[in-house]
Amino acid sequence: MPTHSSIRARSIPTDRKPPVLICSCAVISDQDIELAVLEIMSQPGAPLPTPGVVWRHLSKKMNCCGCAPLAVSVIYEKMESLQAKGLISPCACAQALERLVRLDRANKAKQRRSSTTRQAPPSVDEEFPLLAAE
Repeated sequence: MPTHSSIRARSIPTDRKPPVLICSCAVISDQDIELAVLEIMSQPGAPLPTPGVVWRHLSKKMNCCGCAPLAVSVIYEKMESLQAKGLISPCACAQALERLVRLDRANKAKQRRSSTTRQAPPSVDEEFPLLAAE
């Protein structure tokens, strides 16, 4: 009779890595993300595959969002991998990445604008000049 470990070793294909847990709150692995990205990017007019889009596609909710930076890198790593395998259109990937770059530029510009328009609070001398003269 085979042992549990020998059954498990035979059930995992040798060319496939075991799943890596990306989000412990929603229990989402890198393989879940890969399948979701494949399905999302195969749709006509595919949305930008952000963590929120992927989580909704998997019928999950983001709870603490601590996984979001890792999820973004895994999503785009999987997009590149699927494109290299010929499973998703290079055009769809290029369009998604172009939208991502535009969003990133817009966010950086917004941050720059908000940091230049914010002024330091006035000092006591500026706010109450009569006190400074005394």
